[in-house]
Amino acid sequence: GGQAVIVIYISLIFCSLTPDNILNIVVLLILAGVSITAVFGENGILTQSQKAVKNYDIASEREYLEQNVLSVQLNEYIGNISSEKLGKTLYDRNLDNSSIWDIIVEKSENKTYGTGWNYLGKGTILQDYGETKYNWVVNYETGEIIQLEDESYNNFDYNSTIAVTDPLFNLDSANVGLDKASWGSNTTLYYYDDKAYDTIEKRKEAYKKQINSDVTNFEGYDRQKSEDVSKYIDQTTGAFNFNGNNYIEIYNDNGFDFTNGLTFEFYGNILGNVAATVTKEENSGWNSWCGLFGLWDGKYNNQCLTRFGYYTNNLVYSLNAGGSTSTQYGEWSLSTSPWNQHKNIGNIFNKDIYFTITIDNIEGDKVNQSIYLYIDGKSYQYTGWLLKTYYEDFIENAKKLKYLELGRCTFGTPSNWGYIKGLCYSTRIYNKALGSDEVQANYDKTKAFHKYIIGSKK
Repeated sequence: GGQAVIVIYISLIFCSLTPDNILNIVVLLILAGVSITAVFGENGILTQSQKAVKNYDIASEREYLEQNVLSVQLNEYIGNISSEKLGKTLYDRNLDNSSIWDIIVEKSENKTYGTGWNYLGKGTILQDYGETKYNWVVNYETGEIIQLEDESYNNFDYNSTIAVTDPLFNLDSANVGLDKASWGSNTTLYYYDDKAYDTIEKRKEAYKKQINSDVTNFEGYDRQKSEDVSKYIDQTTGAFNFNGNNYIEIYNDNGFDFTNGLTFEFYGNILGNVAATVTKEENSGWNSWCGLFGLWDGKYNNQCLTRFGYYTNNLVYSLNAGGSTSTQYGEWSLSTSPWNQHKNIGNIFNKDIYFTITIDNIEGDKVNQSIYLYIDGKSYQYTGWLLKTYYEDFIENAKKLKYLELGRCTFGTPSNWGYIKGLCYSTRIYNKALGSDEVQANYDKTKAFHKYIIGSKK
């Protein structure tokens, strides 16, 4: 092809040259190669010049920071606190700092900078100097000043362990063990008491008292409030432990508005499921159902009208109690109520799994649905769509539903509550559809923080 033509052309040129001309050309090529290496090589003039400029900039910024540290230390020594510490103040991740913690973590060694340190990221404005070109952590007590290379560290804080920071609800190891109040004032952790209701007869009797009750101001056998969140925190992973008889409930008197779409994220290790509280000894057919979350009207004689779960290798969900004839699918399977949408993802038990389901209320007569799945070091995406009318029905129904259940939902009949059993590193619900880039960014940041948590507990 073209390369052969070039080789032939060069060969003809050399054939037309005298030996002296060829020798001169070869010498010139060698000199040119030496010159290029001298300028652009690893130890070349340009490379060394760039290194010199970088070293000068680093030294210049360090000198400015050293002067500031000395000024702060001197003023504190004489009782004058007029000198201002630069950058963002960092705080260790602990109970006292539950809503303000902010840390820098080096990726290579998992080394953490927290209380006692200040962080100056690239672009920080320094008075009478300008913008910093590099990243720094400064300890004003010890005088330590450390320069951090780009991409060599993570900045984790109470609000930014996720990339998309405005979820409707966020449960993750960044805050679950520190401050239950961070879940929100309308969020409650419930459990049912196996000791008090240790037989099917006792549970049935209790259920009869509840069946027609609104649970807004009601505590039944499966609505025992737990104020001690720490008992459900796994000490090895920092994860929330859904142990098969507990769940988290978010109450909103105005219902839930998903006009702009819906995103549900789950990252954890599902160990199994626990069948319905009341009928589990009688109805073994429900033992394969694992409830993840549902929207409910708070009445025991009604089911969750919106529900997401896992059943015999399938991620399954339904937005409404019926409507199987109104749903369409791409890479999804169509099923009958109570589960309209099925996607076979294989056996996920006892594995770390991260999945995101998005439903995008786009213009037109269709609504996009997607699953983003990360498991066993691989990533997958499955797409499909729903009829617009089906999603619009869901929007109107969700506005009337005041209870969002995490860790359980109903199956088939109101008494058949299915609970998840396993570790939850994070789960989030957004009242909008995240784009693929946002899903990936959330995954990257969540995984990085989980890696830090595991490393910090070793």
